[in-house]
Amino acid sequence: MMRLQARLSVRFADFTLDFEQQLELTGITAVMGASGSGKSTLLRCLGGLEREVRGRLALGGEVFQDDAERVWVAPHRRRLGLVFQDARLFPHLSVGGNLRYAERRGKRTAGEGPQPRTVVRALDVESLLGRRVHALSGGERQRVAMARVLLARPRLVMMDE
Repeated sequence: MMRLQARLSVRFADFTLDFEQQLELTGITAVMGASGSGKSTLLRCLGGLEREVRGRLALGGEVFQDDAERVWVAPHRRRLGLVFQDARLFPHLSVGGNLRYAERRGKRTAGEGPQPRTVVRALDVESLLGRRVHALSGGERQRVAMARVLLARPRLVMMDE
């Protein structure tokens, strides 16, 4: 069982997010709230994409941020997967290229994580592998983004709506 421990605060000109929770991450955990309440900002903070965030963040005993100890782990070293609302696929790569990129980034040891073929079939993107990103519908883009995140073998997957 993995535990997320977070005490985070970030301030913008018209918005402040203060978050303090300890969560046992088993199965699916959802964060719900009204539009503009900070859900996307929270995910960006957890992923290390908001550099102005202050506090402490640990996942499964690994500390990603601790201002008191001057610890900051870069986003790409956290092994967290984030599917954004707008998919954010690489437009210069085909669907297959996007998935191969993720697979290379996800350090795979024998038997760890899902097989690429399994992910491609489960998310029904097999017929899209040769297509360019700009030719995909919104739903197809999201399925490809989910496949890309899973193939990167993150410790935690976060999905923004």
